[in-house]
Amino acid sequence: MTLHLVDEYISDLKDKNILSDSFPADRADPVTDITYNSKQIHEGTLFICKGEHFKEDYLHEAIASGAIAYVSDTRYALSDNEKATAIIVNDIRKAMAAVSSLYANRPCDKLRLLGITGTKGKTTTGCYVTAIMEDYADNTGKKRPGYMSSIFCYSGKEVEETHITTPEPVELQKFLLECIDNGIENVNLEVSSQGIKYERVGYVHFNTAVFTNIGDDHISPYEHPDFEDYFESKLRLFDMSDNAVINKGSDHFDRISRRASRCKKVVTYGFTDDADIYATDIVRDRDGSDFTVHEFGETYKARVNMPGIMNVENALAAIAVSSIYEIPREYILSGLARGKASGRMEKYVSKDGRMVFLVDFAHNKLSVQNLLDMVIEDYPDYDIRMIIGLAGNRAFLRRRDVGTLAGKYSKKVYIVCDNPTYETFEKIGGETAKWVEAQGCDYEMFEIREDGVKQALKDAMASGNKTIVLVTGKGGETTQRYGDKQIICKSDIQSSIECIEYYDAHCND
Repeated sequence: MTLHLVDEYISDLKDKNILSDSFPADRADPVTDITYNSKQIHEGTLFICKGEHFKEDYLHEAIASGAIAYVSDTRYALSDNEKATAIIVNDIRKAMAAVSSLYANRPCDKLRLLGITGTKGKTTTGCYVTAIMEDYADNTGKKRPGYMSSIFCYSGKEVEETHITTPEPVELQKFLLECIDNGIENVNLEVSSQGIKYERVGYVHFNTAVFTNIGDDHISPYEHPDFEDYFESKLRLFDMSDNAVINKGSDHFDRISRRASRCKKVVTYGFTDDADIYATDIVRDRDGSDFTVHEFGETYKARVNMPGIMNVENALAAIAVSSIYEIPREYILSGLARGKASGRMEKYVSKDGRMVFLVDFAHNKLSVQNLLDMVIEDYPDYDIRMIIGLAGNRAFLRRRDVGTLAGKYSKKVYIVCDNPTYETFEKIGGETAKWVEAQGCDYEMFEIREDGVKQALKDAMASGNKTIVLVTGKGGETTQRYGDKQIICKSDIQSSIECIEYYDAHCND
């Protein structure tokens, strides 16, 4: 990899109108690494002073460990023996994106990038597209695509679990560089609204942007102050993309369409015949859906093996991307048929069919309403018991919306922990519980998620009724975030499997 000199970073920031000033120690030194973590410094590192929790002591620690320059929106006084170039900028987030891109030698110029945003459907759409592209690659002798989602990432070697949808630009650009080093040509990225707003995808250019839908979400002092800020952040993805794929059935479609028109090509999808790609003759079952695809005047049959009408919609988005990428139909069909997203619509059924655990990542009003609509239609004679948990320090409206929906449709609600960060579980759970209680629904609170799942099974078995337990919020995730720490926990998938195994061992047909 080409190493750039400190002076080149200064010049690049100046060209982008981000540089305020610089105070050189030795601009001719090559930058061997970049980081904002003072614990990850070695000789030749460029250190980025960022974050609300940053302390000046971190900078001195970084220089003592070998940092040769620092980027900051504040100049700090260094001692005579601290030889480091100060690079002062007017926007630390844009600066971090810029230096990260330069460090990785602008990887987006060498990759075909797909960016997927929306209030719901990002992960499943990405999994469908990735499965299609994998089948195409396997049959053409090319490398499988890289991807980064809210659950997993893959840069050409091993699949790794992730804990954030869109990482900071340092990690993102290094990930893209790894994809190039491993011979990957296509990369699919989920792009969050905060990833756009806070410049995590700054100086990244996408071949295609997918906008699945928009709804009220992520409104809080820590994310977006209001819906307009949230919506505008997502719309900015079109400003950095060549092509656009948009959902004809989305709320605020006219505004989405106007912004997407800046792109060279726009493909629409949906359930109405005025879309470029749409579905008819949808036949749903508890395991998936068969449907007819209408793609620019041509028709063919397809199937997805994830239940729910929303996954037909996600499949149409994937087909639209495939049309832009000119992927043959046979790989579209095979990819859709096998594509699944871990922790999304994962179903575990007892031997007698009377007990069902359905694990899904649903965690906001749109996704929970869609999940409940599907369950009510597919399991009309089953009691619904629902596991819910809302994250701390974010999207406060979810506590009202999810609590209300769960209370309205459930026999009983089990409120559990879900990344409380800097709030307490008691506070989050209490605020959620009042909305459940307002619907006249019984509830219990359990800080340990698996305890809530087990109690749902115990109550269902005691009732003797056919029951579907909806375990929502975390899917296959195996950590809980408390403050800045990630605490290991049992995944909802594992807890659900264990419950079904227990039921089968103790209940006969």
